[in-house]
Order: sequence, then structure tokens, then C-alpha cells
Amino acid sequence: MRTLLVSMFIVMGLICVKAESVFTLVCPDDVWVDCDEELWNLSIYGNAYYIDYTGTHSAGSPWTTWHLNSCNTGYIKRKWTVEDYQWNVHTCIQYIHVEGGAFTENNITWPWDIELEGCHTDYSPNNLPYGYDKPHYDYLECSNIGFNYEDDVFYFGGDCKKIRRQWTLIDWCTYDPNVWNSGGIWTHYQIIKVSNDVAPTLYCPSDIKVESNNCQDATVLVPPVTADNSQCGGSFTVVNNSPYAFENGPDASGKYPIGNHTVRFTIQYGCGTNTNCYVNIEVKDSKSPVAYCYASIAVALMPMDENNDGTPDDGMVQIWASDFDKDSYHPCGYGPLKFSFSPDVNDNSRTFTCDEVGKNELRMYVTDPYGNASYCVVEIDVQNNLPNIPDCEPFEPPVPTIEGRLALIDDTPMDDANIYFTMADADTVYSEDVIEVEYVETVVDSFVSPSGNVVYAFQM
Repeated sequence: MRTLLVSMFIVMGLICVKAESVFTLVCPDDVWVDCDEELWNLSIYGNAYYIDYTGTHSAGSPWTTWHLNSCNTGYIKRKWTVEDYQWNVHTCIQYIHVEGGAFTENNITWPWDIELEGCHTDYSPNNLPYGYDKPHYDYLECSNIGFNYEDDVFYFGGDCKKIRRQWTLIDWCTYDPNVWNSGGIWTHYQIIKVSNDVAPTLYCPSDIKVESNNCQDATVLVPPVTADNSQCGGSFTVVNNSPYAFENGPDASGKYPIGNHTVRFTIQYGCGTNTNCYVNIEVKDSKSPVAYCYASIAVALMPMDENNDGTPDDGMVQIWASDFDKDSYHPCGYGPLKFSFSPDVNDNSRTFTCDEVGKNELRMYVTDPYGNASYCVVEIDVQNNLPNIPDCEPFEPPVPTIEGRLALIDDTPMDDANIYFTMADADTVYSEDVIEVEYVETVVDSFVSPSGNVVYAFQM
């Protein structure tokens, strides 16, 4: 049954009726599908149909054209063409848009950061362990993955460097270089740290001793520290920590004050790895103190009653080396000074008994804080005075002795004479008769003086 539409119009007073047929071509809607969906049976995405006065009818098979790239993305064009009963051509088109884009950054496992140590380390991707070598990703249909990297190498001194490796991964099925922000491209930075862990062989100089003659310091020449890095290569740096060195490199020569100093040399290699060696420097004051001493001291024994019988039978006295000091000093003003009876500064006292009655020769040493010493030869006169200890050598006043030749003013020998002398510390006058002395004269020479006298030289 055909549906008729009646159109009425008036022509010269007449009413005319015209019948028109109804015809409508209906296309399926455009669709968007992923590239991995079914594309071999497009009818699942709809078919065209037409409606006329007899009802609804299939528009038949479409003319299909495929506009897909190598990634199987793009669009499919389906075109239907039908002709109505009045020979009018009707067309409609459906577009099936085939998209990729299922691949995202979540499908990528980027390489991890890594630290490498050793000699001549190869940090190219092919020589790194799995997981550190390159990006790994899921395989998805309709994706075409490619990646590349670029290294920026930063050197930090010694054999230490860090590589900032930029990975770029592209899905060519999604990325369009001519479309801003098209997606399908991702970047990631991998950090690779490379250091040498084999220390160079370090050669440090031996300990050094020098003398100062200015009471303050001395110039110390320290042989430079050297290192051998032939085993692993690479560079290194040697520094010292001496506050007195002219430079803080491998040469620690400088002006060092009097005293002991320890200089640490540090070789820096790899990424902040250090190896140390040490040199001891002793700057010794070469000036000795001036020993200014009393030449002699007299000291009396103190009585000792060892058997408790009320009678002293021994004597003892203790003296100190400092007792002989008469303002000893050091030219540099160092102090305090120590006084002793030997180079041992602890040997600073002596005890005398009856066995040492009389004069005893000693050395009094003066030592400065740096161990320099000088000494005086001194004398200690140990006396057994009152109470005159019986077991000691008795005290006897000194008896003056005069020796010489008695002669007149003209050198004529005197046969006998009386002589007198007085002690300087007493009023007592001592006298002694000289016994008769016989002189035997022997002529050993003679000559005639200008006055004509004969002069004889005698030997007695």
C-alpha cells in the first residue's frame, strides 16, 4: 500500500490534487572504536535503511573505503546509495573512527637509577643489568613503540661523574609531531653515578725534625706527597690540613712554630672517597737555657742517733739542685725551668752523709720545657761542725801553708827569718820560725854589664 499526500492548489478557479510519495534514507550514526576491536564485520556498527509508503527497507550493502595507517588507526567510510520510485538518488555516509591510544605511560617501566664503581666502568645501556638498562613496556595492539636516550655527563672531580640520561619513548600510532600536545610521547630521567673505588697508592714522606734558632718557629720543607693511579687511571686530588703550610695541596712546606705537629694528607678520588696518611713534624728549640749558678755551697750535717743511745753516730743533709740556682734563665723566655743533678729532670735532690764530708763536685743542670739543657760544675762542701758527730771525719781548721823563696831586695838569699800571717776571717796571728836553710849556689852563666861589672846567674 502506497501512502499518498494530497496537495491542493487553485488553478483558474479549479481545485487540483497532486499525490507525492514518502521516501527517507536513514544512515547509522558515526562511531568511534579502538583499533583492537572487531573491524572485519562492520555491520555490528549498524546499516542504512529507507522508509517509503510501503514501509521500511534495507538500503543494501554500502560502498566501504578504508583509511587506516600502519598502526591500524584512521577511519572507515561506509556509503549507501538508493534510488526512489521517481528516480531520485539518495545517499548517506557513516564514518567509523578507528583510534589507538590504549598505550599509556602506565604501560612503561622506566630504568632505575644506579651507582657503578670500579675501574673503567662501562655505563652504556647494553652493559647494565636488566631493569637498569632501558625502558621496558607492555605490547599492545595498534601501538608502535620506539625509544631513544641522550646523556648529559657531569664531572665532579677525581674519577667521579654523574650521567643524567634522558629517555624518550614514542608511540608512533598516537604521536603526531605536527599537532601540539597530541600525546603519545613520554620522557624520563635516569641518574647513573660512576666512581672509581680503587684507591691510588699514596706515598707519604717520613717524619721530619728541624731546629728553630729564633725562639719562635722554623721553615720546614716537606717533600710533596705523590700517588700512583696507574692501576685504575682517573684523576685525584691531594690536600693537607696544616694551618702552617704555604699551600694546602700535596706540599705542606711552611713556617711551623716550635712544638710537635701532625699533618694529615688526604687523597680524594672517586666520588668523595678519601685515603689518608700522616707526617709528624717536630720543631725543636735549639737554644738552651743559661745556667747561672752558685759555684760552691757549704752545708753542715744534721746529727742522727741511729741506735737511740743519746749520742749522734751519723749525719745527713739533703740539698736540692735549685739551691745552686742564681737566676738561671732562657734566652727565649721559656719556662718554667727545671733543676737537676743529671740530665734526668727528676734527679733534683741529693742526700749527703758522713761518707761525703768534705768538698764534692756536682753538676747542676737547667732544663727548659722542650728538653734543652745546660749545666754548671758546682761544689758542695759537706761539713761536720758542732755537734761534731763522732763517727764522721772530725772537723779540723785549715792550716795555712806558705811556700816560697826568701831573698833580700837584691835577690840575695836569706839564711833564716821569721814570718807572720793572719787569717782573713780571724784575728789570730800565726808565726813560724824558719829553720836554717843551706843554699848551694851553682854558677850557670855570666856576662859583663855595660858598666863593666861581671854578672853571674846562679841555680839553687
